[in-house]
Amino acid sequence: WTSSDETVATVINGVVKGIAVGKATITATAKDGSGVVCQAEISVSETLVEGITFDKAQYEVEEGTTVEILATITPDNASTKTLKWTSSDEAVATVVDGVVKGISAGKATITAAAMDASGVVAQTEVVVSKALYPINFDKSYTGGSDRAVTQIVFATEGADNQTINVASELRKYRYLDLSNQ
Repeated sequence: WTSSDETVATVINGVVKGIAVGKATITATAKDGSGVVCQAEISVSETLVEGITFDKAQYEVEEGTTVEILATITPDNASTKTLKWTSSDEAVATVVDGVVKGISAGKATITAAAMDASGVVAQTEVVVSKALYPINFDKSYTGGSDRAVTQIVFATEGADNQTINVASELRKYRYLDLSNQ
């Protein structure tokens, strides 16, 4: 038993195994010395993608951060498991190989398309929210005069207004030292 192209198909004891899309000629030669030869041309065809599913129905990401979309391709033996990823609005979110980066607040549709002849596509929505910045207050207070927060200033670049005014009543709190307890 022989194959004219083992990159397309191999043959062992008459059992043919497809390796890649293409055509090969399988030849069987009689071992009895009679010179009898039989040939058959086989075609190895592509197993097309039938479906693409995502691990979530919708994704959320903050500006400047990323989230990975996990895609499952069916059937498991699909010949081509490569997907082409696109975003409906790259001003909101970009996508490279399933990794979505939030650009600015809004919504974008992320599309994954099979890179074979099946035409199978799947879409999901990504919601990009404004980035949140933590505010850390000095929690140590050693006594003395009353203290009140009246203004918080953010040092974020590019913000039009970096100040939040806090309106509150001045309240006195009793200082309790629990350090020796």
